[in-house]
Amino acid sequence: MSSLQVRIGLERGVQGRSLAWALDFPGAFAYGKDDAEALLALPRALIQFESWVGLHSDASWVRLPEFGLKVTESFETYIADEDYEVNAFFKDDRKPPTALEIARALDIHRWQREELLAGVETLSPELVTRMLPGQRWNINGILNHIGRVEYWYLSNTNLALPSADSLVHNPFRLLETTYSLVNKLLPELEGEASVIEQGPETWSARKLLRRLLWHQRDHIEHIKELAGIPL
Repeated sequence: MSSLQVRIGLERGVQGRSLAWALDFPGAFAYGKDDAEALLALPRALIQFESWVGLHSDASWVRLPEFGLKVTESFETYIADEDYEVNAFFKDDRKPPTALEIARALDIHRWQREELLAGVETLSPELVTRMLPGQRWNINGILNHIGRVEYWYLSNTNLALPSADSLVHNPFRLLETTYSLVNKLLPELEGEASVIEQGPETWSARKLLRRLLWHQRDHIEHIKELAGIPL
């Protein structure tokens, strides 16, 4: 019996690192200092992802009893307009998402959000508002960033959004707003095949799903790291 071949998209130059995307499993990815290190880290990330989905679902769709990795695409990030990092658009991103794929993405996004909020609730107000050395934001700032980026991701589609001026500055209320928008609007992307050029970057419905789940998970892990710093 042949093993499952998990298709990989490699994105080089993401804040100086390589990022291996599991294209068949949005929400699963791994970093490395180079391609080889990212690819070595991905099997463990996939196994962790399988376990994490299984903990949240009685009918998990992630089953990886035996698998191999197949790099199918790669992309070099680059800087445009002096400080804008243009991120990967893979051929795979052109595929219109199905209703099932969107439903699964919404499940993952919800479970991530629950993990994010539950984790932050356990932190002291001092740690949440404290600026730690070498960091761009405190934890409240990271929460605000997650919400703002979610809105921005949604804006890179043909979806109808409320004005950005209506977004509140309270990070928890902002997260409530963008969570509601994600759940309301993502189902409208079923079968959406549009490829949209927004400035120097290319977007599609599938790229939106991929980056939405990556971004929230990436910052959950970031907050976990900060929470482990002793006061």
